[in-house]
Amino acid sequence: MLISEEELKELSALADKAAPGPWKAAQPVHREDMLCVEHFYGDTGNWLGLGEDDGMMDEDDARFIVATREAVPKLIAEIRRLQAGRTGMEVKIEEGGE
Repeated sequence: MLISEEELKELSALADKAAPGPWKAAQPVHREDMLCVEHFYGDTGNWLGLGEDDGMMDEDDARFIVATREAVPKLIAEIRRLQAGRTGMEVKIEEGGE
């Protein structure tokens, strides 16, 4: 499955607009019935509670969401690096070079 330039731009824009990391999966002190994704700005924190029908977020889902905050920008950069290398190789092949 290939990812289009449009999809890369959309993902990049989403990552740029998201709250800065690092994020963490945490259980709010005042809400023992849910797991949330939390991010901090200096000394203050904001949290986002994403839950199932019972108010709980699956721990694996929360950890995945947290990991994507740091991983998505890195993955986009790696895709762009590989695409640039591929383009350079295609030019050499067309020119008959090695």
